Amino acid sequence: STAVSLVRAGDFPGPVEMRFTAGASFQRDMTGKDASSANLSFNTGFRLDTAVGYRFAESWSVEFETGLIYNSISKKDGVPLSSLGISADLYSSPLLANVVYRLPFRGPFSACVGVGIGGVFTTLATDSSYYGGTLTTYDSDFTFVYQAFLGASYAVNQHWSFGVADKFPGTTQPTSTSPPTHPGSMTHAILPTPPSPSTPAQADRTP
Repeated sequence: STAVSLVRAGDFPGPVEMRFTAGASFQRDMTGKDASSANLSFNTGFRLDTAVGYRFAESWSVEFETGLIYNSISKKDGVPLSSLGISADLYSSPLLANVVYRLPFRGPFSACVGVGIGGVFTTLATDSSYYGGTLTTYDSDFTFVYQAFLGASYAVNQHWSFGVADKFPGTTQPTSTSPPTHPGSMTHAILPTPPSPSTPAQADRTP
């Protein structure tokens, strides 16, 4: 995802941080583990995140992150779902503990890398044509989730910075039977991140 962050440094005392990100989500195709399982393709969706963190050193911080990832299913075994009288939407809400490292750049530009682990609630909502009406079914699951991410930001002054983030989350195999059993999901997200507090190094050399 790509995200934009909007947080003012003065809004939080000391090393406490908060950020919000929103952007595009690209869900990898889900391929079944056996011949009876379907191959599912997805439309581009969106990802919304919020995180609260604690910076315990100039370059290091830990944070708790949650949010929503949404993608609709476009095809089943190469056949458009709409031609089958079906629509299906996949919703995921991750709960992640992240460790973030900021590269030691001096000046208004900043970059970071990080990893996270946790769990994710996933719900598949399916609408099917049924005797002239619509039948809606829901299937939910909770699985282990992990992610790696990188980001870059630019400090516009001593209090505000904005940037982009690229996230690569994945899950382990779900226990539910709908969608069909698969080895787990992988999502690539590009997020505009709301302006976040400038790092000390950024604040020293902002415009």
